[in-house]
Amino acid sequence: MQSILASLDEPPFIVAVDCPSGVDCDTGAAADETLPADLTVTMACVKQGLLRFPAFDLVGELDVVDIGLPPDLPALTDLPRFVPDFGWVADQLPPRPSDSHKGTFGTALLAVGSVNYTGAACLSAKAAYRVGTGLVTLAVPSPLHAALAGGLPEATWIPLPHENGFIARAGATTVARNLGRATALLVGCGLGLEETTRDFLVKLLDAKLPPLVVDADGLKLLAQIPDWHTKLPALTVLTPHPGEMSVLTGLSKDDIQNNREFVAEKYAKDWGHIVVLKGAFTVIAAPDGRTAVLPFASAALARAGTGDVLAGIIVGLRAQGVDAFEAAAAGAWIHAQAGLTALSEVGSAASVLAGDVLDCVNDVMAELSEYL
Repeated sequence: MQSILASLDEPPFIVAVDCPSGVDCDTGAAADETLPADLTVTMACVKQGLLRFPAFDLVGELDVVDIGLPPDLPALTDLPRFVPDFGWVADQLPPRPSDSHKGTFGTALLAVGSVNYTGAACLSAKAAYRVGTGLVTLAVPSPLHAALAGGLPEATWIPLPHENGFIARAGATTVARNLGRATALLVGCGLGLEETTRDFLVKLLDAKLPPLVVDADGLKLLAQIPDWHTKLPALTVLTPHPGEMSVLTGLSKDDIQNNREFVAEKYAKDWGHIVVLKGAFTVIAAPDGRTAVLPFASAALARAGTGDVLAGIIVGLRAQGVDAFEAAAAGAWIHAQAGLTALSEVGSAASVLAGDVLDCVNDVMAELSEYL
């Protein structure tokens, strides 16, 4: 077959039905003779093996088609996992009536940044605005204000006490005093791992917190707090990459990567929070058993700062009143789609920057708004 294809003047457009021949739909294994498809039309729902390597590289564009199965079929309704698509994500976005004002779309308070990671604060704040948040307030170590304020004229600011450019323990009191208007809180992006910042987080968890998202260094600091998962607001969104998940669980990164859905689901249930296990085929798991698996794997997102963009998107949706699981899954989908859009514009996965992904959030949101 390969020799026949090579003899053609133009390469054919190859369509696979259900899966490329030679692919195991359960495991993602593939025979050496498998022909890569340009389009795979799969029936009723996505087979789990199509979202695993090496099968994913052979699938091409993936399209799910209805074959007339009854909507109440137990084999479908009992499935706890699903693959979000364009329509599902659009349905999660809050309406934007013409008579709305900034208060309609909530206030995201971001306790982020340090002298070593100034950009994390900037990326996360802009991402929260790009998905429609009415007001973004940045609580940052006071030296960061001068560096960031000129580039973020839309934000309001809470300068925090610091030690050598890292949020100090006393900053928790300052943040707690400003929680009244916040409809969601993000902690973690670029915080660093200083002892005083860990103490800040310990003290902050004593306050009555709004819906919470914890990312990056915030996760590593949480791991140092005994029974940390019992101290968080209900259904906090946790956004670990495999390394951070390893710190939180004690599992090796290999064990996590080899069992991504199982690990995310187990700890979402054990902790009682939403787990967004980042990476190729990001898994979003809820304590009630719902799991979303994203059909994206791209080196375009393998770049410092893209996680800050994701955290900002999710807290922005939470601030607008989107429920925790839906905000996490829709936010991760928007982020991944923005990464693919950035790749198409830049032309090389090696050259895509987090700022490119952030800029392309606009394009994704525009397409979603046209659907509504």
